[in-house]
Amino acid sequence: MAKRNWVSTIAFGLIAIALMALIGWKLVERDDKRQGAYNAAYQQYESTKGRQAPGARIEGESSVADPKAYREEWRAEKDLEAQREMAEWAFYMMLASFAGVAVTTIGLVYVARTLKTSRDALVETQEVTRQVAEQTGLLQKEFLATHRPRLVLRKAFSRITDPLEDNITIFYTITNIGDSACWIIHSHIGIQFVEQTGYPHIRPPLEVEFPDNPVHIGSIAPGEVIKCVLTDRSQQWDHAHRTICDGELGVYFAGEITYLDAPQSDIQRQMGFRRKYDIDRQCFVRTESSPPEDEYSD
Repeated sequence: MAKRNWVSTIAFGLIAIALMALIGWKLVERDDKRQGAYNAAYQQYESTKGRQAPGARIEGESSVADPKAYREEWRAEKDLEAQREMAEWAFYMMLASFAGVAVTTIGLVYVARTLKTSRDALVETQEVTRQVAEQTGLLQKEFLATHRPRLVLRKAFSRITDPLEDNITIFYTITNIGDSACWIIHSHIGIQFVEQTGYPHIRPPLEVEFPDNPVHIGSIAPGEVIKCVLTDRSQQWDHAHRTICDGELGVYFAGEITYLDAPQSDIQRQMGFRRKYDIDRQCFVRTESSPPEDEYSD
């Protein structure tokens, strides 16, 4: 588009230059002819004046023989010629003005086309940039979907020691088994003790039951293992905690962790767990009756 504008502009410019050159050549040719005519008339006048005797006048002769009359006629012709020259000069100046207007119009048209081309190029560039950004976003989302982080609870254990009033302390590990790093932003983790059954048995949400206490500050790289410790000072390894373990009764280690794929990401993922304490093995294990909402990884 820009190349075609350049070609048309150069063509019109050459035409305008050729027209102005033609006008100039015509003016020079006209001046040469007029100068030749003037020289011929002047020579004729001088030769006539030379043949006429001073002060002599013959009856019946034409008034052309009178030098004064001849000069007046010559002046009239010169005045008429000057008027013709002015008229021709005005005509050629009008043509030159038209040529100048044509060149100016061509320039304005070219500027307008250039501005339109620049505006179209800018719009096209913005559209390409938007498409690239969208494609980059899709690629990033696809990458995160296939190379996302994934946190899991590897193991959790607590040693029962004497005396009976010792607080319950749990040692556990969180591992990122995904393919990219993540950042923990919320952690609601604690100990539940179920000592009796009844209907309905309703547990509050973990974010209500336990305070928000992030288990780790900073990123967790793929394959990285975070060792954590939780001590519940409101519960001890007393006789009830050691002996009540039939069915759904017993001590549970439960939690919910919210994490991000990246520091500025708007994608939040969660992992949850609820493990029952095995007194013989002194660790927390999954149970066959655990519902899916207790063990998950988004």
